[in-house]
Amino acid sequence: MDAKEHAVSHRNSIAAPDLGEEDLKSGSVATVIFLRGMELFVSNVGDAQALLIHSEGGFKVITRKHDPAEPSERQRIREAGGFVSRQGKLNDVLEVSRAFGYIQMSPSVIAAPHVSQISIRESDEIVLLASRELWDYLTPDFAVDVARSERGDLMRAAQKLRDLAIAFGATSKIMVMMIG
Repeated sequence: MDAKEHAVSHRNSIAAPDLGEEDLKSGSVATVIFLRGMELFVSNVGDAQALLIHSEGGFKVITRKHDPAEPSERQRIREAGGFVSRQGKLNDVLEVSRAFGYIQMSPSVIAAPHVSQISIRESDEIVLLASRELWDYLTPDFAVDVARSERGDLMRAAQKLRDLAIAFGATSKIMVMMIG
């Protein structure tokens, strides 16, 4: 039997790769948005945040930032055997209390999402979804102003927000998405 045949297991599926130490220390945050009719469903874990921008210029944060220092999260972490450092990090390592992965921090880190349902109104214009790196450098008010100034081309608006965050010092992974 050659190596390819050896890797195949039940029903022609490929055997899972061996995970290394770095794999066990990695993880991710996520935000999922689903629109059905005029109902917007939002689910998130971690610190990627989404704003619902209104045509008159206001906005509503539609995700929940899972911060280890938040009292209910701190309590949950303690009950799971973890701790929150003075710097607000879970087990003095992670800046979020909920995420996918981070196996070595289980059960302190969980992937249970915050879920919400929002009825979209005619005045709701844009959803702005971005990773923490954007919000570390731009305020929501500023981001909304930029998004609305470029609302005719949402790709351009997203690129402009990304470029502004980089100009203000962002150096890590950054994601910006606009949905009209």
